[in-house]
Amino acid sequence: MRTAFWISILWSLGQWGLGSTMLPPLKFLDDFVQEHSLLGTVLYIPLSKFSNDIIPYRKQARTKVMKVVDMDNPKIRKQNRQNIVDLQVVLDLNSSVSFLADMIGSQTNNDYWLIGVTGMNIPVIKSILDTFAMVLDDQIYLYDIQDTRIILYEAYKVHATKKARFQRIGYWSTSERLQIQNDEIWQRRADLEGIEFKIATLYSPPYLTAKIPINQSDSGAPGSYAMAGMFADVFLNLKEIMNFTFVVTKPEDEQWGAVNSDGITWSGMVGMLQNKEIDMAITDFTVTVERSLVITFAEPITQIYHSLFIKNPTGTPHYMAYVEPLHWMVWGTLGLLILFTPPVLYLSASFGSYDVNRREFTLGKSYVFTTGVLTSRGWDLSPSSLKARVAFFSLLLGGTLVFWHWEAMLISYLATRVIVLPFESLQGLVEGSDFRISLTPGSSYMDAFKQSQDPLWQKAWKDRIETNLATYPKSTDDHTKSILRDTSLAYYDNFFAVRTLPVFADCEIIAIPAKYDVKPYAYGFQKDSPYLGLFNHYLKQLRERGTTKKILEKYDSRPQVCPDYSGKPLGLNNCFTAFVCLILGLLVGLALLVIEKSAQLISDFTGLSFNWLYSYGKMDPLKEDQVIMEDANLDFMAKVIIQEKSKRIRDLEDQLNLYQNGSGESKSSLSLRRRRKERMIEGSKPRQGIFGYY
Repeated sequence: MRTAFWISILWSLGQWGLGSTMLPPLKFLDDFVQEHSLLGTVLYIPLSKFSNDIIPYRKQARTKVMKVVDMDNPKIRKQNRQNIVDLQVVLDLNSSVSFLADMIGSQTNNDYWLIGVTGMNIPVIKSILDTFAMVLDDQIYLYDIQDTRIILYEAYKVHATKKARFQRIGYWSTSERLQIQNDEIWQRRADLEGIEFKIATLYSPPYLTAKIPINQSDSGAPGSYAMAGMFADVFLNLKEIMNFTFVVTKPEDEQWGAVNSDGITWSGMVGMLQNKEIDMAITDFTVTVERSLVITFAEPITQIYHSLFIKNPTGTPHYMAYVEPLHWMVWGTLGLLILFTPPVLYLSASFGSYDVNRREFTLGKSYVFTTGVLTSRGWDLSPSSLKARVAFFSLLLGGTLVFWHWEAMLISYLATRVIVLPFESLQGLVEGSDFRISLTPGSSYMDAFKQSQDPLWQKAWKDRIETNLATYPKSTDDHTKSILRDTSLAYYDNFFAVRTLPVFADCEIIAIPAKYDVKPYAYGFQKDSPYLGLFNHYLKQLRERGTTKKILEKYDSRPQVCPDYSGKPLGLNNCFTAFVCLILGLLVGLALLVIEKSAQLISDFTGLSFNWLYSYGKMDPLKEDQVIMEDANLDFMAKVIIQEKSKRIRDLEDQLNLYQNGSGESKSSLSLRRRRKERMIEGSKPRQGIFGYY
């Protein structure tokens, strides 16, 4: 609502003479403009009737930021009335009743007025003001010029059916300037004199948790209700502060409000406000741009977001239980490791200096070894050459460390019993599942999908909502019962409303992680309601004093508590992947067995060769030069071993002769030493191990 400032000094020359004592000091007008943060002043003066006393005042006014207009000229008055101005001035209330009635009755903005009442008594002033079509948020001020002061009053009506309120709010003097006793207008106008508001609401916990029918014998109109809940408690606090009463009704279609097919009218409570059937809607209204075009929202009481709710999928097989402990980038790196490192091990063992155990590191066996170390599997032999050993032990160390990390995370992961969700976002629902979406018809939730420009939301509306909209219930309780019965149904609603329900607290239904459409919740008022400013003021006051927070905490839900499976045996759904791998491995083994037997039969009848089925671990036949080199290496190693053996035998014989000739030992002692020598000779023979002969 735009605010213009009109200071109307109503001039009378017909009933009594106009003297300089009736002209308000220009400094008073300037102070008034500054006090209310206005911009300029327009003086309405009846130029056809002014006396000589007005001429110097008029000239002085033109030196200020003021405009002088003839109030007797309807064309100029109408033109000036339509412009956005801040101050328009003439003088006397008593002689300008028709002028004021026309101006106040036709106002479309929250205009400011300053009306002179000098020399008038209060009963007369009140009787004139009663005839004006004033409302609560009118800015109508009156001034009375006395000896050394100008007394300032304000006038308004709390309702069209009530008498005008006329009360003193301050004064002005040349020494003290403008003094307002209470600068806050809504504190001065807080008393609504017990007027009755007609409001509408709908059951929606925790915001409205109860609507209690009131019989006509209880002084309530038929079909009216009392109410309770979070938003009801806030409203009842406002009722005590502002002194009003109310009667509660509900929309016949039981909808919050959505635009009708004509694109102009609305259903539900929004339509009731649009048609002025109610004064306000005390409910959990979602503030939207579309609704703001036809109604006005008060200060938000709380802020919410929306979620998709589904039945708790406990017991669903967790296919990714053994994969999720590691990030996808780790799995990608492991895939590259398995793909590219076995050829390095194979090449380092097969080429360059001769490696005794190279037959254990063919290309196929290198791939088996690489995948084996990632499961902490050992190997019979290690390469004998340095280059191959570096590759071998690097793979062994790296694979073991990765396995330990995965094993530690897997133990922690399985112990937490993560709930497996069928989807984690609206995109996952639309593109990767057959879930339908249920929501409340005639709500802002429906409009969020229906009027969205997002292709994903439009697809969700057409494919998952619109075709079943007529079958969906209107209450949150009924929606939750539906998703418990139908596991292919997802419910879209305010998260903070659903979490107050026992089925959510007991983990029967859960919310997916994604959050949508963060919006404030507020009361709804008629468009440009005169009570909006007053309610906004005290809603802010309740929030600043902490009253609103206490009310919200009172209705806050208990946290969701899902069953704790810590320390309990793992279910099949947690180990499902392990059994799948086991069964698939057995099936692959059986399939290979069938293939081998079939290949053998085919080979016997046709003579075809299927050697590729038995090629694992086999090396290609050695070439002639490779055979000669390998025989030479074996001969050289045999000679080295024989020479070493002969040397050790001679050393032992020398030691034995020394003992026999110089020690004087008995035959039994010599026999014992001879047996020891024979055992030493036997133990000195070369043996073959994983690192060669020793």
